[in-house]
Amino acid sequence: MKRKSSKLIIILTIAFTGIFFVSFLGFVAVNELTNTGGNSNSYKIDFAYIDIEDNLINSSEHKGKVIALYFFTITCPPCKISSQHLANIEDDYQSSQLLIITISLNFEDSNGDLYNWRNDLDASWIIVRDNINRDYSSQLDIAYTPTIIIIDQNSNFVNKKVGSDNFDTNVRSEIESLI
Repeated sequence: MKRKSSKLIIILTIAFTGIFFVSFLGFVAVNELTNTGGNSNSYKIDFAYIDIEDNLINSSEHKGKVIALYFFTITCPPCKISSQHLANIEDDYQSSQLLIITISLNFEDSNGDLYNWRNDLDASWIIVRDNINRDYSSQLDIAYTPTIIIIDQNSNFVNKKVGSDNFDTNVRSEIESLI
């Protein structure tokens, strides 16, 4: 009886290890796909967000514009660097060309905190706050801040950039290639 249970334990251990390994490889492959960008026809991004002023922001209403979805937190040190770059980028493009939507992942940030953050940057972009369930960020597999997703004029995903390294150069070149 003891021999049968130890064989069963070995078989189950091998099976679970195999399942874990295959699942892990699938996870890595999916993340690699989403983080490397790809061509503009990879997939469409349609969204409907409620901003902090209770306005509905719908991607279908902004066809013809490049859209930058910027996921951040006010207290994130790298976000402070990339937020300033994003404000400078906003200054260089007309609102008819580029729409910037900033999405705070800290659901505890008050509207006042978010307004002050935007005003300190002298920016005018739309501010959205994700909720405790991470409804907005989970749809796009956002795990780290800052993350920016660039969407072309036809709502096609173009690229996803995580972090603040070379933020200004990379984001500008993506936008420039689309406008």
